[in-house]
Amino acid sequence: MKKSLYVFLMIILYSTSFALTFRSSISQTAIGECKLGNNEVKSGIQYLNPNTGKSKSLVTEPLNLPFDYELKQNYPNPFNPSTTIFFSLPTDQYVSLKIYNVLGSEIAELAGKEYMKGKHNIVFNADKYVSGVYFYKFETKNFSKMKKMMLVK
Repeated sequence: MKKSLYVFLMIILYSTSFALTFRSSISQTAIGECKLGNNEVKSGIQYLNPNTGKSKSLVTEPLNLPFDYELKQNYPNPFNPSTTIFFSLPTDQYVSLKIYNVLGSEIAELAGKEYMKGKHNIVFNADKYVSGVYFYKFETKNFSKMKKMMLVK
């Protein structure tokens, strides 16, 4: 059991884009550790310091934060009456998310505020709109992308 957990966690930690230094033993409950520049980020529930013998709980920034912008396809698509739009940010910044009809007219603004880095989602409720193709445009200072979605009533 411990060996399979160890292998599973090693695969997860290895799949990140950080340079990893992996440490574990039967006497330690730490799962792993990685270096990010000069900073060390540990992951796990507890870490047993081999020098002092003291343990401490670790609450650190998750290792799975996005490193790039991403706008995913809405889900479900086609949808009725609501759908969810997912996006990721590598840094804290202002986000604009607008919905357009096929004529290019803006029909809704879902986001127009500052978001923290990480993964986010916004629900679009299209109760008052007719069936058809719509577009959603995601914009930040350094990134812009548009995708298509279909409302079927």
